[in-house]
Amino acid sequence: MDLDLGRKSCVGWAEAAPEDAGADFVPAKESLCVLRKKGFRDTRYPVHIARNRVWEGKVKLRTDEEIGEGFVYVPQGPFLYGEGEETRTVVLPAFAIAKYPVTFREYVEFLPRERNTNVGAG
Repeated sequence: MDLDLGRKSCVGWAEAAPEDAGADFVPAKESLCVLRKKGFRDTRYPVHIARNRVWEGKVKLRTDEEIGEGFVYVPQGPFLYGEGEETRTVVLPAFAIAKYPVTFREYVEFLPRERNTNVGAG
């Protein structure tokens, strides 16, 4: 399921605001959009609008069943990587990540189950 909000969903422009700028003008900045659609899990989508740039993004919404209990969905999108002059933008694929870190106890409980599922593999 792709969600295309179209031009009406414009978060703003990155260039200097003209005198008659509308209510939807947002100066260059980072924003966090929360996308909601019935039947799908709310998805947080960060947007970084740089000066004199246009931001376009596509987000594939996922259901609770697709993501799984205890997981958070991270949609595909650009990731600012590096530091200083070495900074570059990399587009990462969508993924799900555990909402909370795995504890040592959970890992130790997981190991015997994992060994049993891999018996005879390879």
